[in-house]
Amino acid sequence: MAATNPITMVLEELWDLLELNSGFTDLIPVGNRIKYSETGSGYDDEPEKFGVSSADLPEVRIIGVGGGPMRETSNMTFTTRHFAVQMSSGSRQMAIGDNVVWEIIRALSDWKTTMEALTWNSKTFVDDCALARTQSKLTDDRGVTGWVTVWAAAVQMHFTTSDLPP
Repeated sequence: MAATNPITMVLEELWDLLELNSGFTDLIPVGNRIKYSETGSGYDDEPEKFGVSSADLPEVRIIGVGGGPMRETSNMTFTTRHFAVQMSSGSRQMAIGDNVVWEIIRALSDWKTTMEALTWNSKTFVDDCALARTQSKLTDDRGVTGWVTVWAAAVQMHFTTSDLPP
């Protein structure tokens, strides 16, 4: 099911770019791609696995990590949303995930062009895309060791204010 929400469109397009790279799909089985965005096939209300085994690793997820303040002019509304691609190898040895990180970098190498072509209400809506700083701090989540943000970006969007009311 295609997204109609522009924020979700961006998130789903990031997944599409990753999944178009066979290097990425060879390393991360479908069941280890944690997707929060879409309803329908391949997505779930609770996409994380509990009781993770070695076959469930490495995992990759894309999360929204907030955004900047909204602003508006007399006819336009602007917002910036931040996204992060995170990977867990199940280990604190970061080298284990280097192949996954490399394939993520390769898959998202032309992401700006892709984002700037997205349309909502028959209009392009992405103004600017910028890579953001990532931290290599390893965290634990769901008892899974080794989550790290490997790619992060800010996407600035604009909408004609008169198009926004439901």
